[in-house]
Formats: sequence, C-alpha cells, structure tokens
Amino acid sequence: MASIINVDTINEKTSGNGVQIPGHVVQTVHFTTGTQVSTASTSAVVTNLSGSITPKYSTSHIYVILHQRVFANPGAGGSAGDWGLERSTDGGNTFSQIYVRGRTGLTDNTGGCDVQASTMFKDSPAITTAVNYRTTIRNNAGAGNVYANLDNALATMTIMEIAQ
Repeated sequence: MASIINVDTINEKTSGNGVQIPGHVVQTVHFTTGTQVSTASTSAVVTNLSGSITPKYSTSHIYVILHQRVFANPGAGGSAGDWGLERSTDGGNTFSQIYVRGRTGLTDNTGGCDVQASTMFKDSPAITTAVNYRTTIRNNAGAGNVYANLDNALATMTIMEIAQ
C-alpha cells in the first residue's frame, strides 16, 4: 500500500535554517545579454554573460546552464576559438577557469563558423557566500576574430542551487 502525505505548508523547524530536501531546487537565477563582444587575442576575454548566486547550503551543488552564440571569423590561415566558463568565490576579485570548450569553430579562409555554444556545468563550491560566473572567448588559432553574441544574439545563463 502506498503512503500519501498531504500538506499545505512546510515550515522550518528552527528559524533561519530553511527546509533542505536533497535533490530539490533551492533557488534559480537567470541572466541574459545581447551585447556583442569580439577579440583577436589569444588570452581569454570576458563576454557580457555573467551571473551570481549565493548558495543557502554549503553542501549544495550548483548547476550552470549556458547558451551563447560564438562565431569564428577567419583571417589568413583560418581562425578558431575557445569558449570558457570562469568562477570567482571571493566577491568577483579573482576568477579561475573551470570549463573550456576548445575550438568552437575551425575555419579556412573562405567563410566563418557559427556555433550555438551550450553546456550544463555542475559545480560544488562548498560555500554560502556569493559565487560569480562569467563566460570568456579567445582566439586559439590563426588570425581573424572570435565573437560572442554576434549581431547581438541573446545569450542566457541559468544558475540553480540543488540541495544535497
């Protein structure tokens, strides 16, 4: 026989502790940008897609879901780009790369490569202070430029805290 629990409200037992149900979404935040960024640099350049979440529990997992248009425009010898995700746990002062998708576009001299770069990244920062995320692009081959949000295409970042 199956058990059924019917409730109208779940209240925290101890004020300020919240209700932690493993596997459930604690909070979700969503960020967008449509501002185009381009670079010919071989060093990572920050795009305008960024967001922050303050985890309620230090044991939570954080899922970052990204969608961003990345375009490699060839120069002499072609062009290719890296698209990455960086994280800061010190209030946005220092970022470190936690994910990179290499060679989002590899082209010759005749055209360009347009990619809808998307990923879902699981992070476990183990803190209850703000965690900042941002995407980057860089040229990793040849001349030419790499673009994020070409033609002001909309990019999105959704960050979810999942209780453990």
